[in-house]
Amino acid sequence: FYDASQAEELRQILESTESLDKFISKILNLTKVESNEIKLDKRSKDLNKILEQCVAKLAFQAKAKDIRVELGLEPLFPIRLDPALLHQVFTNIIDNAIKYSPPGSLVRVLSREVGDQVEVTVEDSGEGLDEKDMEQLFTKFFRGKSHPGDQTKGSGLGLYLSRYFIELHEGTVEAESRKGEGMKFVIKLPLESAQ
Repeated sequence: FYDASQAEELRQILESTESLDKFISKILNLTKVESNEIKLDKRSKDLNKILEQCVAKLAFQAKAKDIRVELGLEPLFPIRLDPALLHQVFTNIIDNAIKYSPPGSLVRVLSREVGDQVEVTVEDSGEGLDEKDMEQLFTKFFRGKSHPGDQTKGSGLGLYLSRYFIELHEGTVEAESRKGEGMKFVIKLPLESAQ
């Protein structure tokens, strides 16, 4: 059995390993993007199931920060998508929402059909970003300025890759924020992508 200090060391090792794994995965994806090697593996899937899996995967992280992730998913028709790529996109965006929200707050993940599109919204209660930072949000290696004492780690590649993967699906991703009022991401995907 572990004592408290060993358990904490083990937790830090696991956290560092996961961070490194995420970083390597993003660098590999970046290499594929820049050499045009990413090909979509589209299948007919229920996007809500992917969102539920992403939230379940991040449940431990949310609980550790006492953050409640609320799902508001309307029934959706299956759409043609690449499950692995969109799993990365939504894991990244929800992960960011948890990372940048204060303890005890709420992150909302919503889905609905709007016309000929499926719309997913992820809202957090974090610090938000000012207009200047918002302009650079989806650029490669951009990371918003941290507030004092912030331990948040990241590569600055997650949102750059997320936008690329959404655009590969002929969709769009937009972000809205006001400093001190959190972030809101709106992802739109076509109900039926062009074949």
